[in-house]
Amino acid sequence: MTGKGVGIGFVVASALSVSGCVLAGCSAQIPMPEGASVADAAALARAELDGTWRGTGLDGIVDRPDVEPGDPVRRDVWFTEISLCLALEDIDIYGVAYIANGYVMLPGAGQKVDIQTRLAWYRCYAQHPVDPMTSEQIATPDQLAYLYDYYARWVIPCIASTGRQVESIPTRSEYLADDSFQWTPYGSVSSYSTPVEYNDLVKKCGPEYGMLELRF
Repeated sequence: MTGKGVGIGFVVASALSVSGCVLAGCSAQIPMPEGASVADAAALARAELDGTWRGTGLDGIVDRPDVEPGDPVRRDVWFTEISLCLALEDIDIYGVAYIANGYVMLPGAGQKVDIQTRLAWYRCYAQHPVDPMTSEQIATPDQLAYLYDYYARWVIPCIASTGRQVESIPTRSEYLADDSFQWTPYGSVSSYSTPVEYNDLVKKCGPEYGMLELRF
């Protein structure tokens, strides 16, 4: 999950069908604008690893674990990889939030978040970092405008068709002016409570970050 505790996951076939007709308004497909460079992505990856460590609240309390970073993981499988890693240490995770340029674990119900749990979370993140080139954090202004139009034209109406309500929808200018990039329609739906329900909705309405997830 990302942003405001929202899950990650989609079916590529569903996403491709979205890209073909919906993103283009059922006319000629509109290419996604060019994105950031590989160097930009590498800098973001380092910053997010540092931010994730700070997010544990352990900086200055215990030594930062020396973890060999793993290969970047695509957004569509990242939350699953993190969950499996933590499950091996009997840690239950409900979601992930992006705060202050790093990722923070949202524990499952009844999960005790002690020092060992926080260290395990950091180790798992370091071993399975999200691919920065599929992150909205590295999107250019043109790409973010493209993403907002995708939400407005397809995702929000699709979610509404299921009887759910998307709350607190920003205007286009508000969205583009927000440098945290945390808002998504899925993160503003209050009528589902499990990752399974989230994943089912994404399969129906398209990937959380649209074509940013399908660039590679």
